[in-house]
Amino acid sequence: MHGQKKQDSAVQEEYFSWREQTQKFFDLIIEDHQRKTANFSQEAKVADDALLDIIKDMNLTSQEKCEKILALSNRLSEDVRKEARIKAPKDCNVRGFLEKDEVQRII
Repeated sequence: MHGQKKQDSAVQEEYFSWREQTQKFFDLIIEDHQRKTANFSQEAKVADDALLDIIKDMNLTSQEKCEKILALSNRLSEDVRKEARIKAPKDCNVRGFLEKDEVQRII
């Protein structure tokens, strides 16, 4: 039993190390993204923040994320979409009512 505790402790230490490294990686990615978006217009910053919120929301299914990104993209002006580099998802069936080729025509 003592060996099992030692193994559990080692696994836990590895996990915490991995979690810390992963967090540092994500922090670097976010920092880099913030540098790249620093000169965005206010509208593009708001749109970019909304996109990131959708992407990071772990309570949404892939389909729900797809629908929210599509809705976000559709309500933005072309200029803001381009500046924030927000593109409508290509493989998104809106609420299952449209076939893939119909979604492509809309996008």
